[in-house]
Amino acid sequence: MFEAHKEVMRCFVEEVINNGNLSVLDEVAYPNYVYRSPGQELYGPEGFIGRIAAYRNAFPDLNMESDDLDIEGDKAIIYF
Repeated sequence: MFEAHKEVMRCFVEEVINNGNLSVLDEVAYPNYVYRSPGQELYGPEGFIGRIAAYRNAFPDLNMESDDLDIEGDKAIIYF
C-alpha cells in the first residue's frame, strides 16, 4: 500500500503541478481531500484546481521536486 501511495504522490507532482494536467487531480485526490497552508484550507479536487491553475499561470514553466514524502495510513505529506 505504501508504494501505491508514493506512486499517487509522484503522479500528482509530475502531472498536476509540473505539467499542469488538472484533469489528473480527480484521479489522484479523494473527494474529501483537504489542502492546508498557513491561513488557508481548500476542499476536494475542485477546491485545489484554482490554486494550481494560478501557480501555472504565474509560472508557466513551474517544475517542483519533492524533498521528502511522509505516508501514514491514508495520509500523505509531501515536502517541496
